[in-house]
Order: sequence, then C-alpha cells, then structure tokens
Amino acid sequence: NYHLVYVVHVKTRIEQGPADYICYVDAHDGSLLMRKNNVLYEALPQTTVSVSGDVYTSNPYIPSVNHPLQYLKAIDQASNTNFYADVNGDIDFGFIPNGASIQYKLEGLYADVQTNGSTPDMFSNLGTTSNIIFDNSNSTIQERSAYNAVNMIHDHLKTVFPNFTDLDIPLETNIDEAGSCNAYYNGNSINFYAEGNGCHATAKIADVVYHEYGHAINGNRYNSGSGMWNGALNEGYADVWGLSITQNPVLGQGISLSDPTEFVRRYDIDKKVYPQDLVGQVHADGEIIAGCFWDTYLAFNNMGQMMDLFKYTYDGAPDGPAGTEGVIYTDILLETLMADDNDGNIYNGTPNDQLIVNAFSIHGISLLSNANITHTPVMMSTANNDITINAS
Repeated sequence: NYHLVYVVHVKTRIEQGPADYICYVDAHDGSLLMRKNNVLYEALPQTTVSVSGDVYTSNPYIPSVNHPLQYLKAIDQASNTNFYADVNGDIDFGFIPNGASIQYKLEGLYADVQTNGSTPDMFSNLGTTSNIIFDNSNSTIQERSAYNAVNMIHDHLKTVFPNFTDLDIPLETNIDEAGSCNAYYNGNSINFYAEGNGCHATAKIADVVYHEYGHAINGNRYNSGSGMWNGALNEGYADVWGLSITQNPVLGQGISLSDPTEFVRRYDIDKKVYPQDLVGQVHADGEIIAGCFWDTYLAFNNMGQMMDLFKYTYDGAPDGPAGTEGVIYTDILLETLMADDNDGNIYNGTPNDQLIVNAFSIHGISLLSNANITHTPVMMSTANNDITINAS
C-alpha cells in the first residue's frame, strides 16, 4: 500500500551505543510506518552472572548451605548503572562488554546489610567468572544469613499483602551491634547483636530476623500504617510472622553457644493463658495472642488459611494501652471471626467458628471475656443445703 509520508531522522543513544534512525511517518495520522537504524552493531551475547553465598537458613547448629543471594545489587563502575539479581540470584547485564568492572554489594532491593556502617562488597571484571560467591573473604556468615532471611520474610510478606509496597525498600539491616543475646527494630532499621555472653550472633538465627522484620510490618501496615500502640500485641504479632514462615512452634532455637536445644520462645508446651499468665512483660504477654493464632493454624492444619484470617485483623486494628490486653485480644477474636464469615452476618455463626473459638479459648480468650456477671447476694443460708444463685 502506498502512503504519503514524512521522512524523519532521529539521532539518540540506545543500550549498545549511538543510534541514527530513518523513520517513515504517515503524513495523515502521524503513525510510524517504518524505522531503520543506520548504525550497525555486531551481535554480542548477553552476560548473566549468578551470585550466591553460604548462609544459615535456620540456625548455626544446622549446616550452612550455598544459597542464591536474591535481589542483590551490582553496579557497573563505568556507567554507574545498577543491576539487580532475580529470585534465583541471576543478574542479566545485557550488552555490557566483557572486562567491565562490576561492584557487587550485600545490598539489594529489600535489604541493606551493614556492619559498623559498612556494606560488604566485592569487585569482579565481567566475563572473568559466571559465579560470584560471597564468602568469608569478603563478608561474614551472619551478614549473609541476615541478608538471605530478610529476602525470605519480604517474599513471605508479599504473599500475604501483595499490594503493600511500603517495605519494598532496602531496609537497613545492622549486624554485630554492641550487646549480646538480643535484637531490635527501631522504626527505621533492624539490628542484631554480636556473639557474646553465651549467645550466637543473633543475625545467624533466621526466625529472629523474621521476628524483627515482623515489627517493621506491624509498624508500616497495621492500622493503615499507623502502627501498634500495645507492646504485647506488637511482640505477639511479630512472633506470628516468624512462626508462619517456619511453621515451627519453637522460635529462636540455636541462640545458645553451648546448647543446641535452647530457644527463645515456644508455642507447643506451657501455653500462656489469660488472665493468669498476664505479667506485664510484653514478650511474655504477647505469647497469649501469638498462641491463639498458632493453635488456629493447628486446628486448620493449613498455614495459608490461618494467615488469611490473621491479615484481616490489620485493617480492623484492635489496639490499646498496656493493661488492656484482655479487651484487645477479645476484639481480635471477633475480627478473626468476621474474617471467617461468609454471609455478612456474624451472629448466625461462621464456617470455622468452632475451630477458631476453641483455639483462642486455649489461651483464655473467649467471646465472654468482657462479660459482667450481676446477681443478688445471698446473705444467709441453712447449712448443708444447696444455695441457689440468680445471676445475669
């Protein structure tokens, strides 16, 4: 077909280098009919490099494994262009020529690992090797393990809240902080203490990382991003994030340098019950609500089904000051039942209400937790006879 055209020349730059296009544009509707680059390039193979490192996927008493370092950043030193590994640890450098100097950093799309403010890195010329390995010559196993664990919990988060993007950032992850046997989240970063006082470096323990990242989820997603007020609720929900990815009732096992069976908390024995086990310590009191969800998971035998209910409570967002845990946890039971409801009427029951109510009742949380019992006192009675109490 014949077209009346304008001939347009466009000079620009593309990934390979300069380009000089001759373009035929339809004179009537402006559509591009043909385009040809007058600069001809040799076809070069695209370069792909895999990045990995030895990490503890659970704790130091389970042997480390070589694991892809997902989402890791690589920087072309000539162009200062950033490239990122995919979920398999593969980085596609496109048509960057062999010999280019590349900096690989233990920083990625979702984690920025630092020790004393410095991020582990290494340099390699493209084409020298197709396997970049972070090892003890350029990083520590606690740095690599924490980097891997943050990516694992971030990916888990996205399966629960796929449209939530506030944590699609390289969260500062500080390793070997001064102190021992602990870790913390401060609103901007997650921080892990160094080895000492009989404890491993806490960055080596995956579910400790999951727990601290759980605080970041709580702070950025709960109540539309307003976070949580109640400390026990925050600790309990952070445990749920850890438990939901490991599907193991024992949290923080392997923290001891000498006893591989020692743990931080566990949910399969000595279950915490409200109100007798409410002691005013946030971690202990948080075990009550975390235990409710763990036992809900056991009742379903399906972690995904439990998490579908758990995530619903983030929008209902029951909360309150310290000391009101009984009210908060009962409100969470109600939110969970509303999440389970399938006809818009919670009063006629929900498909799994008995399983949910039973799981929460193991920990003393029931639909009658806030009831007030009133009755007329019986001032006197005949010995050895039944006493009738009328109550409402």
